Amino acid sequence: MWTDLQREGIALAIFALTCLLALAMSANLGSVCTLVGNPQNMIIGQLSGLPFGRFTLELLPAAAAGSNLFSNVPFVLVAGQWLPHFADPPLMWKVMALATTFAGNLTLLGSVANLIVVESARGHLEVGFWDYARYGILVTLLTLAAGLGLLLAVAG
Repeated sequence: MWTDLQREGIALAIFALTCLLALAMSANLGSVCTLVGNPQNMIIGQLSGLPFGRFTLELLPAAAAGSNLFSNVPFVLVAGQWLPHFADPPLMWKVMALATTFAGNLTLLGSVANLIVVESARGHLEVGFWDYARYGILVTLLTLAAGLGLLLAVAG
């Protein structure tokens, strides 16, 4: 069976993993709030013409509550060309900002912040792709659902 020291080591590793994942994911969640929070929001701001204050006020509730196939920035550059054709382009710009930012939590490779945190932990704790994904998938689904719900509620 396990010794007390082994059980304490396992408990400490689980606690450290939880803290590291929370740190990486909160960096992604927090960056959705402003046009300067991440590179794709800067592109969205320029292409959409949304004022800084309006963007921040309308996305703040979504960020407070809560693109791995393509990198966020190239995806925004390509998909941004489609948004003017939607019925409510300003809303769609905000939805894209929310989705491309929160999607960074899906996998370890979804955001540079994730890689920085995990690399910083190396030597103390190993976090693999599936270790991260086990939490990242759930966090991404929950924050996207909550954020989109709040964004649509604020949009009226």
